[in-house]
Amino acid sequence: MKRLALLGAAAALTVVLPAAAAPPAVNLAQLETLAWTHNPAMAAADAALRDIDERLRKAGSNAALVEQLTLTRSELFTEHERMSMRFRTLFFHVLNDQLRVESRERLAKLAREALEVTDQLFNVGAADLPDRLAIANESAQMDSTLAAARYELEALRQVLKTAIGDPTLELGPLEGDLVAERPVLDREEWRQRFLHESPPLKAAQAEVAEAEGALASAKEKADAAATAKAVAALAEARLRAEHVRVTLDIAFAEAYSDYQAFVDDLAMYRGGALERAEQAYAEALQRYQQMTGSYSQVLVARRTLFQMEDAALDSLQSSWAAALDIQAKLPFQLPQKPAPVAPGAKPGGRD
Repeated sequence: MKRLALLGAAAALTVVLPAAAAPPAVNLAQLETLAWTHNPAMAAADAALRDIDERLRKAGSNAALVEQLTLTRSELFTEHERMSMRFRTLFFHVLNDQLRVESRERLAKLAREALEVTDQLFNVGAADLPDRLAIANESAQMDSTLAAARYELEALRQVLKTAIGDPTLELGPLEGDLVAERPVLDREEWRQRFLHESPPLKAAQAEVAEAEGALASAKEKADAAATAKAVAALAEARLRAEHVRVTLDIAFAEAYSDYQAFVDDLAMYRGGALERAEQAYAEALQRYQQMTGSYSQVLVARRTLFQMEDAALDSLQSSWAAALDIQAKLPFQLPQKPAPVAPGAKPGGRD
Protein backbone atom coordinates (compact mmCIF):
# COMPACT_ATOMS: atom_id res chain seq x y z
CA MET A 1 0.00 0.00 0.00
CA LYS A 2 2.85 2.35 0.87
CA ARG A 3 4.45 1.66 -2.51
CA LEU A 4 1.15 2.35 -4.29
CA ALA A 5 0.79 5.60 -2.37
CA LEU A 6 4.28 6.69 -3.41
CA LEU A 7 3.57 5.82 -7.03
CA GLY A 8 0.32 7.75 -6.86
CA ALA A 9 2.08 10.76 -5.39
CA ALA A 10 4.74 10.59 -8.10
CA ALA A 11 2.08 10.39 -10.79
CA ALA A 12 0.26 13.35 -9.31
CA LEU A 13 3.50 15.30 -9.15
CA THR A 14 4.20 14.51 -12.80
CA VAL A 15 0.80 15.83 -13.80
CA VAL A 16 1.17 19.17 -12.05
CA LEU A 17 4.70 19.90 -13.30
CA PRO A 18 4.52 22.60 -16.00
CA ALA A 19 5.79 21.69 -19.45
CA ALA A 20 9.10 23.25 -20.42
CA ALA A 21 8.57 26.28 -22.60
CA ALA A 22 9.86 25.90 -26.14
CA PRO A 23 12.67 28.31 -27.08
CA PRO A 24 11.32 31.36 -28.96
CA ALA A 25 11.89 31.85 -32.68
CA VAL A 26 15.09 33.73 -33.55
CA ASN A 27 16.11 35.77 -36.57
CA LEU A 28 19.40 36.35 -38.35
CA ALA A 29 20.24 39.63 -36.61
CA GLN A 30 19.85 38.05 -33.16
CA LEU A 31 22.01 35.03 -33.96
CA GLU A 32 24.65 37.10 -35.73
CA THR A 33 24.97 39.32 -32.66
CA LEU A 34 25.42 36.20 -30.51
CA ALA A 35 28.04 34.81 -32.86
CA TRP A 36 30.17 37.96 -32.88
CA THR A 37 30.02 37.89 -29.10
CA HIS A 38 30.47 34.19 -28.26
CA ASN A 39 32.44 32.64 -31.13
CA PRO A 40 36.08 33.02 -29.98
CA ALA A 41 37.53 33.64 -33.46
CA MET A 42 34.78 36.07 -34.45
CA ALA A 43 34.89 37.92 -31.13
CA ALA A 44 38.69 38.23 -31.40
CA ALA A 45 38.37 39.68 -34.91
CA ASP A 46 35.83 42.23 -33.70
CA ALA A 47 38.09 43.17 -30.80
CA ALA A 48 41.08 43.52 -33.13
CA LEU A 49 39.12 45.81 -35.44
CA ARG A 50 38.09 47.99 -32.51
CA ASP A 51 41.71 48.13 -31.36
CA ILE A 52 42.91 49.18 -34.82
CA ASP A 53 40.18 51.83 -35.01
CA GLU A 54 41.33 53.23 -31.68
CA ARG A 55 44.96 53.27 -32.84
CA LEU A 56 43.93 55.05 -36.05
CA ARG A 57 42.14 57.65 -33.97
CA LYS A 58 45.28 58.26 -31.94
CA ALA A 59 47.67 58.13 -34.93
CA GLY A 60 46.88 61.72 -35.82
CA SER A 61 49.14 63.08 -38.54
CA ASN A 62 51.54 60.12 -38.55
CA ALA A 63 50.95 59.28 -42.22
CA ALA A 64 53.17 56.18 -42.28
CA LEU A 65 51.44 54.68 -39.25
CA VAL A 66 47.99 55.53 -40.61
CA GLU A 67 48.82 53.86 -43.92
CA GLN A 68 50.11 50.72 -42.18
CA LEU A 69 47.13 50.51 -39.83
CA THR A 70 44.68 51.09 -42.67
CA LEU A 71 46.21 48.25 -44.68
CA THR A 72 46.10 45.95 -41.66
CA ARG A 73 42.48 46.87 -41.01
CA SER A 74 41.52 46.31 -44.64
CA GLU A 75 43.00 42.81 -44.64
CA LEU A 76 41.31 41.87 -41.37
CA PHE A 77 38.02 43.45 -42.42
CA THR A 78 38.00 41.32 -45.58
CA GLU A 79 38.18 38.15 -43.50
CA HIS A 80 35.65 39.61 -41.06
CA GLU A 81 33.09 40.15 -43.83
CA ARG A 82 33.86 36.79 -45.42
CA MET A 83 32.99 35.15 -42.10
CA SER A 84 29.80 37.21 -41.90
CA MET A 85 28.83 35.96 -45.33
CA ARG A 86 29.58 32.36 -44.39
CA PHE A 87 27.52 32.66 -41.21
CA ARG A 88 24.57 34.13 -43.09
CA THR A 89 24.82 31.43 -45.73
CA LEU A 90 24.63 28.84 -42.95
CA PHE A 91 21.63 30.57 -41.39
CA PHE A 92 19.67 30.63 -44.65
CA HIS A 93 20.63 27.01 -45.37
CA VAL A 94 19.22 25.93 -42.01
CA LEU A 95 16.09 28.03 -42.59
CA ASN A 96 15.61 26.38 -45.98
CA ASP A 97 15.95 22.92 -44.41
CA GLN A 98 13.42 23.96 -41.78
CA LEU A 99 10.95 24.78 -44.56
CA ARG A 100 11.71 21.43 -46.20
CA VAL A 101 10.85 19.60 -42.98
CA GLU A 102 7.58 21.54 -42.72
CA SER A 103 6.74 20.64 -46.32
CA ARG A 104 7.48 16.97 -45.81
CA GLU A 105 5.52 16.90 -42.55
CA ARG A 106 2.49 18.11 -44.46
CA LEU A 107 2.99 15.60 -47.28
CA ALA A 108 3.54 12.73 -44.84
CA LYS A 109 0.31 13.74 -43.10
CA LEU A 110 -1.52 13.68 -46.44
CA ALA A 111 -0.14 10.21 -47.14
CA ARG A 112 -1.28 8.93 -43.75
CA GLU A 113 -4.75 10.39 -44.29
CA ALA A 114 -4.95 8.71 -47.71
CA LEU A 115 -3.93 5.43 -46.09
CA GLU A 116 -6.74 5.78 -43.56
CA VAL A 117 -9.25 6.39 -46.35
CA THR A 118 -7.98 3.35 -48.25
CA ASP A 119 -8.25 1.18 -45.15
CA GLN A 120 -11.87 2.27 -44.74
CA LEU A 121 -12.64 1.52 -48.39
CA PHE A 122 -10.82 -1.80 -48.17
CA ASN A 123 -12.80 -2.82 -45.09
CA VAL A 124 -16.09 -2.34 -46.95
CA GLY A 125 -14.81 -4.01 -50.10
CA ALA A 126 -14.54 -0.77 -52.11
CA ALA A 127 -10.74 -0.93 -52.51
CA ASP A 128 -8.61 -3.87 -53.51
CA LEU A 129 -5.50 -5.21 -51.79
CA PRO A 130 -2.94 -3.93 -54.35
CA ASP A 131 -4.15 -0.34 -53.80
CA ARG A 132 -3.99 -0.77 -50.05
CA LEU A 133 -0.44 -2.15 -50.19
CA ALA A 134 0.72 0.53 -52.62
CA ILE A 135 -0.57 3.39 -50.52
CA ALA A 136 0.90 1.83 -47.36
CA ASN A 137 4.29 1.72 -49.06
CA GLU A 138 3.89 5.29 -50.27
CA SER A 139 3.05 6.46 -46.74
CA ALA A 140 6.10 4.66 -45.37
CA GLN A 141 8.31 6.31 -48.01
CA MET A 142 6.96 9.74 -47.10
CA ASP A 143 7.73 9.07 -43.44
CA SER A 144 11.25 8.01 -44.45
CA THR A 145 11.90 11.19 -46.46
CA LEU A 146 10.57 13.21 -43.52
CA ALA A 147 12.96 11.46 -41.15
CA ALA A 148 15.87 12.18 -43.51
CA ALA A 149 14.93 15.87 -43.70
CA ARG A 150 14.67 16.09 -39.92
CA TYR A 151 18.09 14.48 -39.51
CA GLU A 152 19.73 16.92 -41.91
CA LEU A 153 18.01 19.86 -40.23
CA GLU A 154 19.16 18.79 -36.78
CA ALA A 155 22.72 18.24 -38.01
CA LEU A 156 22.86 21.72 -39.55
CA ARG A 157 21.27 23.29 -36.48
CA GLN A 158 24.15 21.82 -34.47
CA VAL A 159 26.63 23.32 -36.95
CA LEU A 160 24.89 26.67 -36.55
CA LYS A 161 25.07 26.49 -32.75
CA THR A 162 28.77 25.67 -32.96
CA ALA A 163 29.33 28.62 -35.29
CA ILE A 164 27.54 30.83 -32.78
CA GLY A 165 30.04 29.60 -30.20
CA ASP A 166 27.59 27.75 -27.94
CA PRO A 167 26.97 24.08 -28.92
CA THR A 168 24.58 23.70 -25.94
CA LEU A 169 22.44 26.69 -26.94
CA GLU A 170 18.67 26.12 -26.67
CA LEU A 171 17.99 27.19 -30.23
CA GLY A 172 14.39 27.88 -31.22
CA PRO A 173 13.02 27.75 -34.76
CA LEU A 174 14.58 30.17 -37.22
CA GLU A 175 12.54 33.14 -38.34
CA GLY A 176 12.85 34.75 -41.73
CA ASP A 177 11.37 35.04 -45.22
CA LEU A 178 13.75 33.39 -47.68
CA VAL A 179 11.88 34.75 -50.68
CA ALA A 180 11.50 38.35 -49.47
CA GLU A 181 15.08 38.54 -48.17
CA ARG A 182 16.74 36.88 -51.18
CA PRO A 183 19.27 39.22 -52.81
CA VAL A 184 17.97 40.63 -56.11
CA LEU A 185 20.85 41.28 -58.50
CA ASP A 186 20.57 43.45 -61.61
CA ARG A 187 22.64 41.87 -64.36
CA GLU A 188 24.17 44.97 -65.95
CA GLU A 189 24.84 46.68 -62.62
CA TRP A 190 26.75 43.70 -61.27
CA ARG A 191 28.56 43.07 -64.55
CA GLN A 192 29.90 46.62 -64.45
CA ARG A 193 30.90 46.18 -60.85
CA PHE A 194 32.75 43.01 -61.76
CA LEU A 195 34.64 44.87 -64.48
CA HIS A 196 35.51 47.85 -62.27
CA GLU A 197 35.81 46.60 -58.70
CA SER A 198 37.20 43.07 -58.90
CA PRO A 199 40.56 42.91 -57.07
CA PRO A 200 42.29 40.82 -59.83
CA LEU A 201 41.35 43.38 -62.49
CA LYS A 202 42.37 46.29 -60.28
CA ALA A 203 45.76 44.66 -59.79
CA ALA A 204 46.15 44.16 -63.53
CA GLN A 205 45.17 47.77 -64.21
CA ALA A 206 47.69 48.97 -61.63
CA GLU A 207 50.36 46.98 -63.51
CA VAL A 208 49.32 48.72 -66.73
CA ALA A 209 49.55 52.14 -65.07
CA GLU A 210 53.02 51.27 -63.75
CA ALA A 211 54.12 50.16 -67.21
CA GLU A 212 52.76 53.36 -68.74
CA GLY A 213 54.79 55.38 -66.21
CA ALA A 214 57.93 53.41 -67.04
CA LEU A 215 57.40 54.06 -70.76
CA ALA A 216 56.91 57.79 -70.21
CA SER A 217 60.11 57.91 -68.16
CA ALA A 218 62.07 56.05 -70.84
CA LYS A 219 60.83 58.44 -73.53
CA GLU A 220 61.84 61.45 -71.46
CA LYS A 221 65.37 60.07 -71.21
CA ALA A 222 65.41 59.39 -74.97
CA ASP A 223 66.80 55.90 -74.22
CA ALA A 224 65.93 53.81 -77.28
CA ALA A 225 66.64 50.43 -75.67
CA ALA A 226 64.76 51.27 -72.49
CA THR A 227 61.87 52.67 -74.54
CA ALA A 228 61.59 49.48 -76.63
CA LYS A 229 61.66 47.39 -73.47
CA ALA A 230 59.01 49.60 -71.83
CA VAL A 231 56.78 49.40 -74.93
CA ALA A 232 56.93 45.61 -74.81
CA ALA A 233 56.31 45.56 -71.05
CA LEU A 234 53.28 47.81 -71.48
CA ALA A 235 51.91 45.61 -74.26
CA GLU A 236 52.33 42.54 -72.03
CA ALA A 237 50.63 44.29 -69.10
CA ARG A 238 47.69 45.33 -71.29
CA LEU A 239 47.34 41.78 -72.62
CA ARG A 240 47.33 40.41 -69.07
CA ALA A 241 44.71 43.00 -68.05
CA GLU A 242 42.56 42.08 -71.06
CA HIS A 243 42.93 38.39 -70.23
CA VAL A 244 41.75 39.09 -66.67
CA ARG A 245 38.84 41.21 -67.97
CA VAL A 246 37.66 38.55 -70.42
CA THR A 247 38.03 35.82 -67.78
CA LEU A 248 35.97 37.85 -65.30
CA ASP A 249 33.34 38.60 -67.93
CA ILE A 250 32.97 34.91 -68.74
CA ALA A 251 32.86 33.95 -65.05
CA PHE A 252 30.21 36.55 -64.34
CA ALA A 253 28.11 35.51 -67.35
CA GLU A 254 28.13 31.90 -66.17
CA ALA A 255 27.44 32.79 -62.53
CA TYR A 256 24.60 35.17 -63.37
CA SER A 257 23.09 32.68 -65.80
CA ASP A 258 22.91 30.11 -62.99
CA TYR A 259 21.43 32.68 -60.61
CA GLN A 260 18.76 33.81 -63.11
CA ALA A 261 17.83 30.22 -63.98
CA PHE A 262 17.16 29.43 -60.31
CA VAL A 263 15.20 32.68 -59.90
CA ASP A 264 13.07 31.83 -62.95
CA ASP A 265 12.46 28.30 -61.69
CA LEU A 266 11.33 29.64 -58.33
CA ALA A 267 9.00 32.14 -60.00
CA MET A 268 7.49 29.33 -62.04
CA TYR A 269 6.82 27.16 -59.01
CA ARG A 270 5.43 30.00 -56.93
CA GLY A 271 3.56 31.50 -59.87
CA GLY A 272 0.93 28.78 -59.98
CA ALA A 273 2.68 25.45 -60.59
CA LEU A 274 2.62 24.43 -56.94
CA GLU A 275 -0.99 25.52 -56.56
CA ARG A 276 -1.99 23.47 -59.61
CA ALA A 277 -0.15 20.40 -58.32
CA GLU A 278 -1.93 20.76 -54.97
CA GLN A 279 -5.30 21.02 -56.71
CA ALA A 280 -4.57 18.02 -58.93
CA TYR A 281 -3.75 15.90 -55.89
CA ALA A 282 -6.87 17.00 -53.99
CA GLU A 283 -9.12 16.22 -56.96
CA ALA A 284 -7.47 12.84 -57.62
CA LEU A 285 -7.93 11.89 -53.96
CA GLN A 286 -11.57 13.03 -54.02
CA ARG A 287 -12.32 10.95 -57.12
CA TYR A 288 -10.70 7.94 -55.51
CA GLN A 289 -12.74 8.40 -52.34
CA GLN A 290 -15.88 8.56 -54.47
CA MET A 291 -14.72 5.43 -56.34
CA THR A 292 -14.68 7.30 -59.67
CA GLY A 293 -10.90 7.30 -60.04
CA SER A 294 -8.02 4.90 -59.56
CA TYR A 295 -5.43 5.00 -56.82
CA SER A 296 -2.67 5.19 -59.43
CA GLN A 297 -3.90 8.71 -60.24
CA VAL A 298 -3.66 9.68 -56.57
CA LEU A 299 -0.16 8.22 -56.40
CA VAL A 300 1.05 10.12 -59.45
CA ALA A 301 -0.52 13.40 -58.25
CA ARG A 302 1.02 13.15 -54.78
CA ARG A 303 4.45 12.23 -56.11
CA THR A 304 4.27 15.20 -58.47
CA LEU A 305 3.33 17.50 -55.59
CA PHE A 306 6.17 16.13 -53.46
CA GLN A 307 8.72 16.54 -56.25
CA MET A 308 7.58 20.06 -57.07
CA GLU A 309 7.65 21.25 -53.45
CA ASP A 310 11.15 19.82 -53.07
CA ALA A 311 12.25 21.36 -56.38
CA ALA A 312 10.87 24.76 -55.35
CA LEU A 313 12.91 24.64 -52.13
CA ASP A 314 15.98 23.54 -54.11
CA SER A 315 15.54 26.51 -56.46
CA LEU A 316 15.14 28.87 -53.53
CA GLN A 317 18.29 27.60 -51.85
CA SER A 318 20.25 27.57 -55.11
CA SER A 319 19.21 31.14 -55.97
CA TRP A 320 20.51 32.23 -52.57
CA ALA A 321 23.78 30.34 -53.07
CA ALA A 322 24.27 31.77 -56.58
CA ALA A 323 23.63 35.34 -55.38
CA LEU A 324 26.08 34.89 -52.52
CA ASP A 325 28.71 33.49 -54.88
CA ILE A 326 28.41 36.55 -57.10
CA GLN A 327 28.58 38.98 -54.18
CA ALA A 328 31.53 37.17 -52.64
CA LYS A 329 33.68 37.93 -55.68
CA LEU A 330 33.68 41.62 -54.85
CA PRO A 331 35.21 43.10 -51.68
CA PHE A 332 33.04 43.65 -48.64
CA GLN A 333 29.73 42.68 -50.24
CA LEU A 334 27.09 41.18 -47.95
CA PRO A 335 23.51 40.13 -48.74
CA GLN A 336 20.60 41.89 -47.07
CA LYS A 337 22.39 43.36 -44.09
CA PRO A 338 20.00 43.06 -41.11
CA ALA A 339 19.08 46.10 -39.06
CA PRO A 340 20.90 46.47 -35.72
CA VAL A 341 19.14 44.70 -32.86
CA ALA A 342 19.39 47.71 -30.58
CA PRO A 343 21.52 50.83 -30.28
CA GLY A 344 24.99 49.75 -29.22
CA ALA A 345 24.19 46.04 -29.56
CA LYS A 346 25.82 45.65 -32.97
CA PRO A 347 29.33 44.20 -32.68
CA GLY A 348 32.00 46.80 -33.20
CA GLY A 349 34.34 47.08 -36.13
CA ARG A 350 31.85 46.87 -39.00
CA ASP A 351 31.31 49.66 -41.47
